[in-house]
Amino acid sequence: MQFSGQQPNSFTLSYILQACGTTQSPRETRKIHGFIVKTNADNDVIVGNALIEAYVGSHMVGCALSLAKAMSNRTVITYTMLTSKLNQIGHHKTTLEIINHMRDDELPIDGFTVSSFLSASANLGATETGKQLHCYSIISGFCRWTSVLNGLIDFYGKCWSVVDAQKAFHEIFEPDIVSWNCLMHGFATNGHTTFALSTLEDMRLAGFRPDSITLLTVLFACNRGGLVDMGVEYFHSLRVRYGIEPQLNHYNLLIDLLGRAGRLEEAASVLKSMPFRPNASIYKRLLQACKLHRNVFLGEETARKGLELDPSDLEFYALLAGIYDEAGRYDLGNNICRSMEEAG
Repeated sequence: MQFSGQQPNSFTLSYILQACGTTQSPRETRKIHGFIVKTNADNDVIVGNALIEAYVGSHMVGCALSLAKAMSNRTVITYTMLTSKLNQIGHHKTTLEIINHMRDDELPIDGFTVSSFLSASANLGATETGKQLHCYSIISGFCRWTSVLNGLIDFYGKCWSVVDAQKAFHEIFEPDIVSWNCLMHGFATNGHTTFALSTLEDMRLAGFRPDSITLLTVLFACNRGGLVDMGVEYFHSLRVRYGIEPQLNHYNLLIDLLGRAGRLEEAASVLKSMPFRPNASIYKRLLQACKLHRNVFLGEETARKGLELDPSDLEFYALLAGIYDEAGRYDLGNNICRSMEEAG
């Protein structure tokens, strides 16, 4: 485009920046930022918002916040996008700090930002903040928004008030898949496994197709309730019936479910059958089960495969040493500890 003498407009730059954020390309984001400053395109609020989004997507939160602070034309949309993206990468505390920035800018907190703030409160266990946001949503009229009510279901479910989560659910005129998943997760979090699984059946009767989040929530519920066979059955039946393709986090939960129950060979078989390469987290999950049930042979094999991914990950050595200690092989455990000390 530049070779032909044309300069990219704000929409073109936005699309390019969106791609940078999606692919987590900090170097490219910086290069485009330099071009934007050079061409004075940073005065465009659309470009500014897209640049902030790209920085957050590339996990460069400091750059994103500095840019937002420097923008003279930031709007509610700027903060709405920023809070949503910060939540996605787990920066929940930073998300809640945006409340003060919006107050300083005398910008109204809309329903979208309320939803983001509720999500952050839920994940932080910030009970008082969440309740204040609930009051604000009632006063401002946002408590009729499905996204806000979904946020309240999630918040109360994670903050040990499943009754209030149910109340929020029943206030929704037309619950969506997010509503059902949040309610199901709330029951599971609070140890109400039977209610969580009955919510799945209610959801299906209401005409909703379970999605990948549903499968994750069902596995979580079965894990909390110790329902091993049922968890395995749901894992296979939901993927076959609804075409859900399990991802790493699904396999992680399934392996944890089997491992806690002492079905280590099944857990190892699931790990081997995965259609993609296991990550360190899954190997560590199986190692923890080996430690719990003192399975030295499988523990050694699992640690070896995990260390092939990252030989410098000391957690594998620590877990293996723990397995030896649990099995009474203190000599081997001490050898591992010495090796860790020598490795620094």
